[in-house]
Amino acid sequence: MGKEKLLFDKTEIVAIDKENKVKNLTKDNIINVKVDNCKAGLFGKPSKRIAFKLRNEEKPLLYFRHKEKDYFGKYVDQLRKFCKENNISLSVEPDDVKSYQFPRQQ
Repeated sequence: MGKEKLLFDKTEIVAIDKENKVKNLTKDNIINVKVDNCKAGLFGKPSKRIAFKLRNEEKPLLYFRHKEKDYFGKYVDQLRKFCKENNISLSVEPDDVKSYQFPRQQ
């Protein structure tokens, strides 16, 4: 079992990237956060990822569900709370978009 790579505080997230470098993501450095479906691995198995769009960074900081099996659900729950409290845009895609039922409007 691996270690957690995202640790949450009130106004910042301590993140460990794929090179094992520690990054402090303050609420001012995060533009938006996206949790979406993707294809992972050589055979393109369906997976999910968390993508942090950061100021002064060209590429997003990515975390994949297949690599963070034990903690991915916890990350998403904590991200919802963190983004709500710090007014950061969060986009979460449902697990299976095709089977998603939109609520009926009355």
